[in-house]
Amino acid sequence: MPVETGVDHVEFICPKCGHQWERQYGVRHCETPSGEVREYFQIGGLWVLPPYTAAGAPRCVRCGRRVIGRLNGRH
Repeated sequence: MPVETGVDHVEFICPKCGHQWERQYGVRHCETPSGEVREYFQIGGLWVLPPYTAAGAPRCVRCGRRVIGRLNGRH
């Protein structure tokens, strides 16, 4: 059952080349039957892994290194 939906503004700074960018992720907070709240992320209508983890980190467009995001705002 959806608890709330919103938008995360996520900042990325590549530690290798210094390139910096921001992306907006749609986020849905859902409650499981056991009462646990989980987050699900979208970009352009596609479900993606959390940008705050190594598995969900996008690649830097300059050098190709994966960059873990940092929450810069939530609406």
